[in-house]
Amino acid sequence: MRIAILEAQRIAGYEIKVLALPLMFPDAEITGIQPKHICPHELAPYDVLILPGINGLDSPYPNILPARKKDVLENAIENNGLILWTECAATYYLFEEYRFASANDHIKERYGLGILKGRADGPAFAEMTHSNPPSPDKLISKFKHHVVADIESSKNYLPYQALDVNGPALYPSSDNLPFSEVFKYAGMPKKPICGLIQERGQGLIMAFSFHAAMPFTALPFVHHGREESRKIFLQHKTNLIRRHLAPNQG
Repeated sequence: MRIAILEAQRIAGYEIKVLALPLMFPDAEITGIQPKHICPHELAPYDVLILPGINGLDSPYPNILPARKKDVLENAIENNGLILWTECAATYYLFEEYRFASANDHIKERYGLGILKGRADGPAFAEMTHSNPPSPDKLISKFKHHVVADIESSKNYLPYQALDVNGPALYPSSDNLPFSEVFKYAGMPKKPICGLIQERGQGLIMAFSFHAAMPFTALPFVHHGREESRKIFLQHKTNLIRRHLAPNQG
């Protein structure tokens, strides 16, 4: 298995690349790629492309993945069987439109790639994350806009919690292709969508608002028993990817 993970300034891929993928796919070849490598020739050898979240509040995705990249990604997914895995800021950008409320409640509205129809609106937990005061401690500051969120699946029972760090609630349009699995924030009113799995041609789209790769042990306080629940979800995602690739890998 060959996995590509996007690396660029302000892209936060460390947790996925170093803390999650070796656990999920110890046999995989994992390669960091630059935005310029998201082209037909460069993507062809890979089974999975990961677009991680970001550091900070201003997304670099509109600049590093301009609108012309939409056709490149859709062709790789639909015709070449690529699995596209996105988290947080990348998931915002996957939709036709996205809206983000900054810490001072200034609303930013943008057009995304439109690979998924509808909009992403966040932060999903703005009333909680934006009320946390800044901290002089760098470790705490990194996670000051976080919520430990309960996740439920439309397809599988997962005793699962994850870290949401300014991730969006997702509002897919009804004219999308069907979704094979939908994830929701179980502890919120109306249970907004926070993850979508969609088969697209020969490939797969896996879009998540939350950060499944971030371990609870990285937080500056203890969350007893929750690390196991994170690993359960990572195993669920591992099984999903392996099942999808199995017919092509014998």
